[in-house]
Amino acid sequence: MIKDIDRKKIWTDFHCHCLPGIDDGAKNPEIASEMLKRLKKQGIDKVVATPHYYPFEESISSFLERRQRAYETLRRALTDEMPEIVLGAEVLLKNDISSEDLLPLCIEGTSIIMAELPWPRSTYWLAGELETILYSRRLIPMIAHIDRYVLSYTKESLDDILSLENIMLQVNNAAFSNMKIRRFLLDLGKEGFEFYPGSDSHNLTDRAPDFDRLKRAVKRKKYSAILAGGFDGEKT
Repeated sequence: MIKDIDRKKIWTDFHCHCLPGIDDGAKNPEIASEMLKRLKKQGIDKVVATPHYYPFEESISSFLERRQRAYETLRRALTDEMPEIVLGAEVLLKNDISSEDLLPLCIEGTSIIMAELPWPRSTYWLAGELETILYSRRLIPMIAHIDRYVLSYTKESLDDILSLENIMLQVNNAAFSNMKIRRFLLDLGKEGFEFYPGSDSHNLTDRAPDFDRLKRAVKRKKYSAILAGGFDGEKT
């Protein structure tokens, strides 16, 4: 797992579009800085920066160069009022993506790659790609915002994905506002799955940092129990 994370408490935002000017997230360093300040006030000490990587649009090397430039721009604005930044990516899966060297896209210091599932049209190849990433590439897919796929993927398609060993699941904080999705998460929790929370924040308005929402949800023990390491909403 990510180094230095306390497994008894989660003080990490695993999914955040805070790097300025690289995707549809923060448009500039000023917005990015304010997003990070809000996360810090919400009790977050570490943020995984996960800009979108679309393999149909550019090479991995081109993306990594753009990501580094965006990070250097943000780094100059970082202060003690902001969490630590860990570089990662939200990687849209496509057929045969496992043939690429995906390690540079993994969350910094880990073999975990955040995988965004494609729109469920022709995804007969999806479970096979994830299996190759797991067992041939020896990387660990963390499925981004698993909560989103409840309403778009068939149960059979999700079951194929979730049957893979060692798969990790990231959940957006907003998921706890939807009763159907909460039930889905609780059912997976009974099967032994844990969820890594993320704001998936992009800006300061309609997709702003929202760990306060998660703190309200996890006051109920059944929800805090399914978050990786637990999250009681109170930092000690």
